[in-house]
Amino acid sequence: MSKKLILTAAVASIVASQGHAATWDTTLTNVQPTHTKEGIIGTPDATGTVIGNAQVRLGTEYYVGDKVTFTYPGLTFSAANVIPTSFSSHVAGTGADCVIHTTAATGTATVKVGCPIGGSGTTYGTGKITVGDQFTCHAANRTGAPVDADIKDVVFTVTALAAGAVTVSPALTSAQQCAVAETVVIKTPKTMTMGLLNSDTNSITYRVGTLGAGTTTVGQSLVTPQGLLVQQAGLAANGVSKVNFSALSGTDAMDALATGNAVATTIAATPSPSQTLMLLLMWNRQS
Repeated sequence: MSKKLILTAAVASIVASQGHAATWDTTLTNVQPTHTKEGIIGTPDATGTVIGNAQVRLGTEYYVGDKVTFTYPGLTFSAANVIPTSFSSHVAGTGADCVIHTTAATGTATVKVGCPIGGSGTTYGTGKITVGDQFTCHAANRTGAPVDADIKDVVFTVTALAAGAVTVSPALTSAQQCAVAETVVIKTPKTMTMGLLNSDTNSITYRVGTLGAGTTTVGQSLVTPQGLLVQQAGLAANGVSKVNFSALSGTDAMDALATGNAVATTIAATPSPSQTLMLLLMWNRQS
């Protein structure tokens, strides 16, 4: 076994022992269209119907050459499908050593993150933070009541930006035990560029091409390929169509993610009042 595989296995073992693995990030907005069966029936397979995307947070260390695969159970790509040949991971902001300001000791759902601009310690803004960034509130820093020894550190994800304010998920509440003016560091995981390796009728595999600055890939975010086109039969049969995620280092599986995430929903159309009346009249004539 190569040194790289030994290191990867060791890291994977440590990660597994700590209960870490890839997870679907549902705190951020992703495109997940809803189709009606009546609307997609008859759509030529060569044309296809669009599905959406999802976002996965990585749970272990990745290296150049490692592979990730997105699989779409029950679906078949359309001949018109255009698979992206490359994509990049989330690029974190540069808001280091920011200060969280809440309106009360218990905290609020919307918090200000003070990123000093131009050397001013009192000027706050969102220019150094991007949606998708994460930071941790440390229970040990909590000084206000209530204090609960069972409260653990909490990782927050930035879900929206406004003038000088940041909305986070989960909501910042007293249960999260975040200090009123705690200094936090925006996580800056390694950026990753992915190149298309191969694809088949319902899966796409990418290889890690480059890794940028940073200390780890744990917590990095990958958005699944967007704008894919699939044949309508699978969409209609699935009801809720999902994407699965898997990863390999060499031939060794890693970063297991057992569940899929929805990328499209197909439902029966709800008839309008006039359509309902017409159906009732037809039923009465036949009875």
